[in-house]
Amino acid sequence: MFLFIYILIGILLGPSFVKATAPEWLFSLASFGFLFVAGFELDLQSLKKDASIAAKLATGAFLLPFIAGIALAFFALGKSDVQGLLVVAIAFAISALPVVVQILKDLKIYETRQGHIIVAAATICDLLAWVIFTIIIPVEAREKWIMSHLPVFFFFIGVGLSSILKHTDRMIQISTNLGKFVFGPIFFIGVGMKINWQETFDLKQCLLILVVATLSKMLGVFVTARQVGFDKRDSSLLAFVLNARGAMEILFCAIAFKLGLIDATLFTSLIIMAVLSSVIASPLVKIFLSSRK
Repeated sequence: MFLFIYILIGILLGPSFVKATAPEWLFSLASFGFLFVAGFELDLQSLKKDASIAAKLATGAFLLPFIAGIALAFFALGKSDVQGLLVVAIAFAISALPVVVQILKDLKIYETRQGHIIVAAATICDLLAWVIFTIIIPVEAREKWIMSHLPVFFFFIGVGLSSILKHTDRMIQISTNLGKFVFGPIFFIGVGMKINWQETFDLKQCLLILVVATLSKMLGVFVTARQVGFDKRDSSLLAFVLNARGAMEILFCAIAFKLGLIDATLFTSLIIMAVLSSVIASPLVKIFLSSRK
């Protein structure tokens, strides 16, 4: 919910209404910090537990929406360049690990085997997304290549330190607070300020992206979960949870937009999809569980 509020504040401050401006370096620093925290909070040790099941689940959660994203971008959005196709595909396939973790904690299944498998699958999806994005970022010159990859480097630096340093409760709390109260608000307000609502909002495109992204993600997760042994109830639960994209997709789309890989209208549509998929995740899970009692 805070993510939605920060972006809304940014939209109100940006060209759509107040037309306020802020230095771009401030938002860049916030994105570096937020990506570092996101990488640092990944617990790679969790991948070792039930690694085979998590990898299979991640394959379903990533592959089907990835293919659906390419198809939609090519046939419906008129994208023909490889980078544009892959940006949409990654946006469809990525998962919002912070949102996933929070939902699991709310349901009190974060520390269970099921919770560990879900977190591991979401972690694999995020790592795959950032690795592919690192590869497709334009390479024009060495210095430009380094600068364009810099935000992603911070993510992998965080991942590297996460595997070296032992996660203590205090360390996790500090990193969470930095992401939630410092880097996050600045970055997401900056994202909102890049959206010109009157000029870049396309209702038809937004609905098309939201429907295809949601159905492909949930179907991919549900079918794969059934194949690895989860019953229908747990498979549906996994599908609802892993459909959330949230901060990770917004961060990814903001970098892609800054590098000129997507236009302003598509950027707006993908941001709306990311926000809505996260906002509806928890209510859908609670409605589903209450209906099964």
